[in-house]
Amino acid sequence: MLNLPSSVDLLSGDVIRRQKNFSIESVMDTYYGEEVPLKSLLDDIFYTHGRVRPHERVLCWFPKYLEYFLNT
Repeated sequence: MLNLPSSVDLLSGDVIRRQKNFSIESVMDTYYGEEVPLKSLLDDIFYTHGRVRPHERVLCWFPKYLEYFLNT
């Protein structure tokens, strides 16, 4: 499940998230019910291409599909 922002602190400008322990090490893909190592996938993309392209950023919302996309 993604840790979406819930609001913004007006004094500091910091994003307040639903959960305090925000991590992308591995995320749960709710459709497949599996943990996906999102940070590892993004690291591989960056090391290969030197950047994370816009369509790959969008695919982060669908972590299992991103994994399939990178494997093909």
